[in-house]
Amino acid sequence: MGIGCVLSAGKNLVTKENTFAEFDNHVRQAVYDRFAQSGRATKTAELAALLDVPAGEITAACQRLAEAQILVLQEDGEILMAVPFSAVETPFKVETAEQTYWANCMWDALGIAAAIDQDSQIGTACPDCDTPLTLYIKDGQVSGDAGIVHFLVPANDWWKNIIFT
Repeated sequence: MGIGCVLSAGKNLVTKENTFAEFDNHVRQAVYDRFAQSGRATKTAELAALLDVPAGEITAACQRLAEAQILVLQEDGEILMAVPFSAVETPFKVETAEQTYWANCMWDALGIAAAIDQDSQIGTACPDCDTPLTLYIKDGQVSGDAGIVHFLVPANDWWKNIIFT
């Protein structure tokens, strides 16, 4: 399972021929592959070991990816979000037969189900009355509890405060 290609790691990923953008794409792919495989964010030290590069290079790449609005970092520089995946438990739980994932919102929960391309169950609750709500994704079709998805913040404004959004 994975949402991308397998990485070929090496100590010299950043060279004159291999730009920071290419290195950042390797880091990005590793982040997403690990989320898809394990349901959790990979720590900087783990990414460094996986890619066989110094942790400082991973930290710098993650910072560039955050500036590009691909990742959201915690205060300590570790990954909080790699949209649609969340590194912390949220009200949006996506479960497959093998794995549990956390999404940042319902939109992201549906995005996880699409990205991992597996039958999934999404559990959440009505933010108004706390009634449990469940959606099922089977063979690419969505079924389950009826409801309305309301995005309080317009999409154009999401990155003004992506954690609140």
